[in-house]
Amino acid sequence: MIKINHEFSIFLDISRYERIVRNNDLISTVLNLALIMENFINIYIKEVSPKEFHDIFLDKKQKQHFKLGVAKSLGLPRTLADAITKLSGIRNNFAHKLDYELKDEEILEFEQCVEKITAKEICRSDALNYKEVDCFLSSGVKVKGSDDYTSNKVIGRLVNSTYMLANKAAFFSIDEFNRRGILSLG
Repeated sequence: MIKINHEFSIFLDISRYERIVRNNDLISTVLNLALIMENFINIYIKEVSPKEFHDIFLDKKQKQHFKLGVAKSLGLPRTLADAITKLSGIRNNFAHKLDYELKDEEILEFEQCVEKITAKEICRSDALNYKEVDCFLSSGVKVKGSDDYTSNKVIGRLVNSTYMLANKAAFFSIDEFNRRGILSLG
């Protein structure tokens, strides 16, 4: 196994998703999942932007919308940004609307956004084997226990979709860091 010297474990840690899927509180689930993907955006910006702009781009006061715009301008594919935006929108609905009830259509839209992210968009250099990545993405990876731990199937769907999104984000990051010559292994 090759160690990747970047902060991927923060948003790829399966045990984090397994803890979240055991939680039957939808609001805290959505908040945690959105924070995980916000963390990915911060890591991506930190890795690919010039250090002299980190104080602006990564300022804790910056809104997620701003950071996603920065990440897109730094090469994040639109489909990845769209999926993260959809999850952030769900989170914002809970944060700003008292008694908000998540609709199945919103979950389905999020799942579809995640599904739209293809291996072709992720594998733009030779860092990853396109066929292996495509096979992995087609496998429909699920978080262990996502069907068992929660009585709320909505939570299972959100956690599984976010975990797949995080994996797609990690594959993209590895490929992009390699393309830029900043992939650190060791």
